[in-house]
Amino acid sequence: PRFHQLRVPCPVMEEGRRHPLIPDSANLAQLGGWYATPLGRALEQAELSAIREALGTLFGFHLLVVAPPWQGSPIDASRIPHRMVMPAAWSPEANLIGSPERLPLAADTLDLMILPHTLEFVGNPHEVLREADRCLVPEGQVLIQGFNPYGLWGLWRLLYGWRRRLPWTGHFISPARLRDWLALLGFDTRGCRPLLYRPA
Repeated sequence: PRFHQLRVPCPVMEEGRRHPLIPDSANLAQLGGWYATPLGRALEQAELSAIREALGTLFGFHLLVVAPPWQGSPIDASRIPHRMVMPAAWSPEANLIGSPERLPLAADTLDLMILPHTLEFVGNPHEVLREADRCLVPEGQVLIQGFNPYGLWGLWRLLYGWRRRLPWTGHFISPARLRDWLALLGFDTRGCRPLLYRPA
């Protein structure tokens, strides 16, 4: 099964902010298909394990996962009581529908946001980060996962990105650049953890 979602009214919804996904978000929806490949499953296992480990130490009231590509769910390990998942594509099971660049949430309502490869497959990653800044409470946190443009996976992207195959068509963002973007918004970066040391 995909994510186990709480079917409770969302107290943080803001009226008039339900918007269709922008066209670039179609790549986010298709990314889930790549995660069904052997390499995708290996990456999913590493990513979910890292998120579950982090969630064991994070607290609050409201958690949002934006456009998760995985088949599994990491949020079962969270102590945060209200957990929401906003899928990349509309589904009848979704408890939140919107665009990563324009979240249908009121300001200062989320304690934790998880962005798994979201920044690489949207039209405006800066706007996604601004939305995270808007929706998070002052001490809120964001977990970001992304592909490193340097190293073997970045080399594989150079070799196969021209074939228009996911995930190699994504706009990989270096950790240093991401830290700069976050610093401009007033975020403190607590750490960066590499995963899955293996050739693509």
